[in-house]
Amino acid sequence: MKNLKYKFFSVLLISIMVLSSMNVIAAVSDDSAIEEETEDALMEVDNSDDNDLKKDAEKTDKVKSDDPKDDVSDDGPSADEENKLTVTNYTGTYDGNEHGITVKASKSGTTFEYSLDNKTWVKEAPRFKDANGTQTVYIKAENGDDTIYDNGTVTINPVKITLTADSASKTYDGSALKSNGYSITKGSFASGEGLEKVVVSGSQTEVGSSKNQITKYSLKSNTKAQNYDITLKAGTLTVNKSKAPVKNEEKNKPKKESKRNNDTNKTNKTNTTVIPQQNTGVPILVLAFSLFVIATLVKRD
Repeated sequence: MKNLKYKFFSVLLISIMVLSSMNVIAAVSDDSAIEEETEDALMEVDNSDDNDLKKDAEKTDKVKSDDPKDDVSDDGPSADEENKLTVTNYTGTYDGNEHGITVKASKSGTTFEYSLDNKTWVKEAPRFKDANGTQTVYIKAENGDDTIYDNGTVTINPVKITLTADSASKTYDGSALKSNGYSITKGSFASGEGLEKVVVSGSQTEVGSSKNQITKYSLKSNTKAQNYDITLKAGTLTVNKSKAPVKNEEKNKPKKESKRNNDTNKTNKTNTTVIPQQNTGVPILVLAFSLFVIATLVKRD
């Protein structure tokens, strides 16, 4: 009987445990299903929001495209923008070429006219070649009903050139020293232009120096004087002293040889002094002997 009770309770306990485990599994599966349903709902909400945003953006773009202000290009000025001129002047030195101003307008399609007296207008911009100081060019720019007036300047200065007469020198020989040459020591002439003739006048005969000056010059026929600022610079003619000729050839001999000659002269002088003393002694002895002979003969008589 006891064994039967134990078996009954064991079967009951096992059944309760099995039922409990089945309930747990069902609860877990229900939670997973609920989570999946929640995620699907959220995704649907997000997709709907994205679609709404896209629709709003498309509507905004359509409104912008319909706005006439957006049709204006950024590449150029608008129709209402003021037309402006940019004028570039010219300043330089004469070089034989033509030069002028340059003009640009901020609006395309602008036409220009030019004048030198602000009265007579031409379509071609004037250009200048010769050195005439500063020239004013008046400008008229038209674009539709808009007209703008302005002006520019062209300045061409003459070339600065220095002509320098040659310098020369020599030792005095009694003839005149002259030099007719010259050189361009500053600046240069434009291609094909230059000097036709240059006259240099200068002369120096005596020992000393004097200026060698350019007294006259002429330009080539195609060379305008207004385009060149010419400065004349003198050279120098110099005559130096000549060396005096040597009168005594002994001066050209080496110093040692001159000394030896001096020693020889001293020796000769000594010999000439001794010789007269020897010659003076002989007559005295002869005279004494003669007197002795004469005295002896007198005594004998």
